[in-house]
Amino acid sequence: MTALSLISFLLRFEISPDYVQGQLLNFIFSTKDIQYRQSIKHLLRFLVLFFDLIELGFYLFPTLHGLLTIFLPCQPGLLSSILCSRNDIFLSFHYPKYLVFFAALLEFLLFMQVAVGASYNIISVLLTGVTFLWIECTTFIQRYEILFVSQVGYRKVQIFEKLLNASTRESIFLKTALLLPALQIIMSFVTINMFHASQGLMTLMFLWLYVLAFSFTLLTFSAAAKANGASHGWIARCKGGDGRKIARKFHRSLVPLRLRYGNNFVEVLTPLVVQEFCMRQTMSFLIVRK
Repeated sequence: MTALSLISFLLRFEISPDYVQGQLLNFIFSTKDIQYRQSIKHLLRFLVLFFDLIELGFYLFPTLHGLLTIFLPCQPGLLSSILCSRNDIFLSFHYPKYLVFFAALLEFLLFMQVAVGASYNIISVLLTGVTFLWIECTTFIQRYEILFVSQVGYRKVQIFEKLLNASTRESIFLKTALLLPALQIIMSFVTINMFHASQGLMTLMFLWLYVLAFSFTLLTFSAAAKANGASHGWIARCKGGDGRKIARKFHRSLVPLRLRYGNNFVEVLTPLVVQEFCMRQTMSFLIVRK
C-alpha cells in the first residue's frame, strides 16, 4: 500500500500546471466522428470497460485504505501509525476514539485525491492520447489506400503527435515509463507471496491491481508501438504522388510517428522489452526471497 500511494503521488505530482494537456484533450474532443473499422470498435469497447474498472478503484481502494486505518491503525505507511506508541497502543486515554475515525477519513480523502489526480494524468491524458494517435494513424492509412485523402493529410496526424509529445514527453510519459513497470513488478511479487500465504482476499485485491497495471502498461506501449510501426510501413509503401519533384521531396520529408519519453521513443519491440524486464525482475525477487 505504501508503494501504491507513493507511485500514485509521483504520477500526480506537478510543480506547475501544464495547459498543453487541456489543448490536447480539446483537440481530441473536437475531432469529428468517422466510421471506424470493427477492430477499432472492439478496442474502444475494451477501453470503456478498462476505464470503468479504474473508476471503480477510485472508490474501492480509498475505502479499503480508510477501513485499514480503523482496524489496523499501526500499520507502517498509514498516517495513524505516527500516533502509535512502541507497544502499538493507539486507543489509550491520550487518544479519544473519534481520532481514529478522523484519521480514517483523512486517509480516505488523501488517497482519493492522489488516485484521481494520477489517473487523470495517465488515463485521461496519456492513454487516451496514445490510443487516439494510433486510431488516427490507422484511419488515415485506410482512407489513403482508398484514395479518399492525399499524403498531405498525414501532416494532421503529425500535428497531434507533436502536441501529445509536448504534453507528456518530459513529465507524464517519462514518469509512467519508470514507475508503472515498477508497480507491475511489485504487485506481481506481492500477489504471488499472498497466494502462497493462503491470503485469499488479499491475493484477489493485489491480483486486480496487477491486472490493471499490466493492462495499462501493455495498452500504452502497444498503442504507441502500433502507431510507429503503421506509419513506418505506410511511408515505406507509398510513393511520391504523381512523380513530380515536389511530391518526391514531400515524401522524403515524412517521418514515422514517435511517442517520446525523455530522450527515448517507443519502437515496435518496446512493449516486449518492457514486459520481459518486468518478468525478469519479478523472478529475481522471488529467487532472492527464497
